[in-house]
Amino acid sequence: MYRLRSSLYQPQSGVQLFYHPILLKKTNFKSDSGLFTEFKISMFDFINKPYPFDSDLRNSLKVGIWMGIGMFLFILFLQPLEIEKTDFDIYILLIAGFGGITFLLISLGNLAIPWVYRKITSDKGSLKIMLLFQLLIWILNAVAFSFYLRYVGKVQLSMFLAFKVVVLSFFPPVINIFISELQNARSQLIILHQRNRELTGIVSNNRKEEHVVEFVSDNRSEKLKLNLKALILVKSAENYVEILYRENDSIQKKLLRTTLKNIEDQLNPYSFIIRCHRTCIVNSSFVESLKRIPTGFRLQITDYEEEIPVSRQYLLGVKSILDISE
Repeated sequence: MYRLRSSLYQPQSGVQLFYHPILLKKTNFKSDSGLFTEFKISMFDFINKPYPFDSDLRNSLKVGIWMGIGMFLFILFLQPLEIEKTDFDIYILLIAGFGGITFLLISLGNLAIPWVYRKITSDKGSLKIMLLFQLLIWILNAVAFSFYLRYVGKVQLSMFLAFKVVVLSFFPPVINIFISELQNARSQLIILHQRNRELTGIVSNNRKEEHVVEFVSDNRSEKLKLNLKALILVKSAENYVEILYRENDSIQKKLLRTTLKNIEDQLNPYSFIIRCHRTCIVNSSFVESLKRIPTGFRLQITDYEEEIPVSRQYLLGVKSILDISE
């Protein structure tokens, strides 16, 4: 595993030599070619690691809009392209076109490519496939920029200008990867937080004991003492929260003047209570299903007509609690 220089490990007289057990785990040391082969295998495993594809409409549009605005401002202030400023209004519209192209390619790419991939294969996706998708977006972006600059901007393309267009087109997919990694990391942190609560033994979904919690308003004038087995969900309602719970085979509602963050902190020790949206906390025991719609995901609650939204940042955590692999 490690290569050791024999001259550094020769015992002197009267000195007992101790070797680290990890270093002696494998006595036949690898050659340089063997280390290189292991490195290649490690890289192969890395790029083939599972990578979730999420074609959420709202998130894709939001990322595309910010990418387009960023491209517009970058070209406007740094002026990397040789565009004549004969008319300022036309110049602004021309630069806005680059932002529009970036918006369309990033938004449609994030929506359409995962959708097409899921249609043609049952594979859940990998980092390698995601990188290939971003390479495709880079190529399409460079081609679109070149045609737009040549035929709309009336700019004669030189080799140097074409190189700048290719470099400029490289930034949107790279930033897109970075944003996707941040969102996935945030979702993984939510999962790890929930797993940690389970492993430390604070609570368990399989526990049969009673969990009674008392919700108190900010001014302490109103209280609701509730067994969490009866709690269905908690929704934010401006300066109030709306608590829905089951009592006598019917759904009851209670308004308390407090924040959803306070309720979440109070329910934090109970792993079967999950945050699914900035406006909602649900009891996973009452969740019937998680379904995908064009604008994202929704939870179907037992005996409750309204579907509960699930935002992207909480999606993996919700799937983990509900034991949904896809």
